Amino acid sequence: MTKSYINRMKTETQNNNKLIAEFIGMTKGRLGSLRWKNFWFDDNNVINGRHHEKLLFNTSWDWLIPVIKVCSHTLPFDKKATRKYNVIKGELANLEIEFAYKAVIEFIKYCNTVK
Repeated sequence: MTKSYINRMKTETQNNNKLIAEFIGMTKGRLGSLRWKNFWFDDNNVINGRHHEKLLFNTSWDWLIPVIKVCSHTLPFDKKATRKYNVIKGELANLEIEFAYKAVIEFIKYCNTVK
């Protein structure tokens, strides 16, 4: 893999993680900070006693599972959204975080088009 390909994939992952964060209502922390916060974080951007500057939806089930719960509560009432959510459930059953993450991204992108 070339360095430019790796950088492009890294940027895509960062953008997708930001998409998820915004979808579930997370906001950036202090002005100019890379820290994000929502109900997982206290006022000092601490979760479990640590500061988080990276969004870990693509690598941590602890981060992705709450997002899937939010998706289930914001399901638009149409067949396409239901199919996309069913893909999430199927990938969740396979226990493959990479594929569950991608299914969540597709669901969120669709939901953003029907808002």
